[in-house]
Amino acid sequence: MRSDAEAEVDVDNSKKLLAAAKLLADATARMVEAAKGAAAYPENEDQQQRLREAAEGLRAVADHIPQLVQGVRGSQAQPEDLSAQLALIIASQNFLQ
Repeated sequence: MRSDAEAEVDVDNSKKLLAAAKLLADATARMVEAAKGAAAYPENEDQQQRLREAAEGLRAVADHIPQLVQGVRGSQAQPEDLSAQLALIIASQNFLQ
């Protein structure tokens, strides 16, 4: 995703992709930390809950990434097409929710 962002000509689209990459990296880091805590204390229910929540958060972020990338690519391929721009706006809004 970062390489897509760096290759992107449109600065706004590049920023959106980089922001998505950062959110994905942050969610991944939370997942790794939660997994370490759960592995260190496998009987601790709080650690297990943190791991479940981190996994759900990572899944939620990862589920929106393809739509966002597709929206950016469609917007870039058809910059005058209002439906392509709308698809990017909707994908961005869904990602931020």
